Amino acid sequence: KMFINDILNGLEQSNSIANMNGRQASTILWSLAKIGDVVGYEDTGIKSMFELFSKTHFSNASSSSSSYFKNKTDARSFSMILWAFSFGIPDVATNERAKDIFESAHKDLREKTCIDKFNARDLANVMEAFSKRLHTPEKVLKIIAKRAAEILGTFNAQELLKFLGAFERAGGDIHKYEKLSELLHSKRTIKISFPALGLVGNSELKLRSATPSNDASKQTDRVDDSCGGFGRQNTGVALWEGSRVLAEWISRISTVSLYEFCSKDTKWAKLGEDGFITPNTDARDKFFGKGRVGVELGAGLGLPSIVASKLGANVIATDGDDDVLSLLKKNMRKNAGEGSSTKKLVWGVGEAREILELTRHPDFILASDVVYGNDTSKWKAFVDTMKSLAGRETLILIGNVRRYPAGHPLAETTFYTEATKDDFDRAEVPVSNLHPDFRKTGAGSCVIHALRLKYDAAKEFTLGKRKEKKEKKEKKKKKKTKR
Repeated sequence: KMFINDILNGLEQSNSIANMNGRQASTILWSLAKIGDVVGYEDTGIKSMFELFSKTHFSNASSSSSSYFKNKTDARSFSMILWAFSFGIPDVATNERAKDIFESAHKDLREKTCIDKFNARDLANVMEAFSKRLHTPEKVLKIIAKRAAEILGTFNAQELLKFLGAFERAGGDIHKYEKLSELLHSKRTIKISFPALGLVGNSELKLRSATPSNDASKQTDRVDDSCGGFGRQNTGVALWEGSRVLAEWISRISTVSLYEFCSKDTKWAKLGEDGFITPNTDARDKFFGKGRVGVELGAGLGLPSIVASKLGANVIATDGDDDVLSLLKKNMRKNAGEGSSTKKLVWGVGEAREILELTRHPDFILASDVVYGNDTSKWKAFVDTMKSLAGRETLILIGNVRRYPAGHPLAETTFYTEATKDDFDRAEVPVSNLHPDFRKTGAGSCVIHALRLKYDAAKEFTLGKRKEKKEKKEKKKKKKTKR
């Protein structure tokens, strides 16, 4: 905190704030908001720096009060500055300095000076900022809704849910804006290419997707409650980035050397012990080839399952939400290879292998973007389901977006460092092995986690024997009833 304060004092004394353009201001303010979110705002000058920036460029006494956004920012820096203010000033809903900057933003949006340049991320950030204030003018909401409708097809799942939740919290009603409401209630087709599998052009995968609903009648215990979820129950009807990243990596599995990972990383070496991964391991043949069996948990639209099936595996794509299952079945039927299927599976309810009618442990288990927040009690059912399905020869792959920086109280890392540590060995696919579009680090990046059941956690059993036992018990019951 002393280091942060030294930097802030230097900025203030050098008069740099007065000369900042939009790009410089957005980068610095965004960074300060992120730092404050992790280390806290007490005993730092972060809030004071935001107030000084507002006083310099947006106060009524300043001649530039209504022109900074118009003259010095583009769409990206406009949205980032607003987003940073909504987090950098803890009392943003009532703070007078924050009021100046938000009113200036409202004015510029009403004049439509830059709204046509806003992309999906910009709109999501602006709405998240506005949702922290007490009032957003109806005209501003209408202009933003119109732009969202124009570019709705460019939103990814995370941006769309962020935008919709913030729009509602800012006082907006999606149903009032006919075009946006119509688009949100329609099904959409997402086209995805996988060059490594020859799935390009006319052969690319076509997935049906929808917008997660906000149905108050569905009182479900949501997985994202532990990180501030906002009530959209069937999140699996949209395509998440973790699913894309995992599917793309699996599509190139023939070119991947898992043994090379083992030779460079002690965690991979632990994962590959006992001949699980050898110098001659062909990842496609061993885990995903013809005759191999896999299960995807929380499959959503089923993209990783479909790609794995294209490699030759028989995949059971599962989900616990009925809305999701209806889309999942259509996507699997249209895109997946022969021998693959869909089934309803609610984590922690019943014996997973019996429900899926598996006579042996699957060769692989897939999941993507199913880990939110850091409440380990929420993940007991998920961990128990993985344990129930996995054997020592099962490779588990989980693709997950890092939604928070390391050290943040809501960072998902707790799931991997605490909830799974007793039962699974874990390693991460190197960032350099991901597609260039996904080679990022820190918050917002995607990680593929590889897990393997530990020796003392493995519960090997023959499913047939369990059924036999069950049947004997039922026969005894019937005999007693007859007597």
